Amino acid sequence: MGKRRKYKPRSFESDGRPNDTSANIYESMLQSKAFKDLTTKQRELYVYAKGQRYGKKKPGKDYKDYPEFQGDELFYLNFGLVKAYGIYTEGNKGEFYKNIKALVEHGFIEVVSSGAKTHSKSIYRYSDRWQTWEDS
Repeated sequence: MGKRRKYKPRSFESDGRPNDTSANIYESMLQSKAFKDLTTKQRELYVYAKGQRYGKKKPGKDYKDYPEFQGDELFYLNFGLVKAYGIYTEGNKGEFYKNIKALVEHGFIEVVSSGAKTHSKSIYRYSDRWQTWEDS
């Protein structure tokens, strides 16, 4: 069997820069009760979280001796990163944490390790609990 060819994004998907990543969101997620219940800002935050899935620094590389930090479904996300993306400013740090909590409550991500006490990067895991989420 031959080696699988790397997908080349089309011009409307990417500006062509090397190591560009994607954030796939499937129709089933877009139509889910959980996704529809999120605010616009929470949806935007999730898209940026999905952008961490491919080609970004993963916790497993930093914590090689810790099995709980291994796995392709784990990613870093912190206020500094989303601030750099321009979706939050220093003045709305509280909103960022509120929106992270909403993504957890709606079943899109799980907290693996909170960096709050140690002033380190928080580690999250993508979750499929959104599929069975019910508004309470």
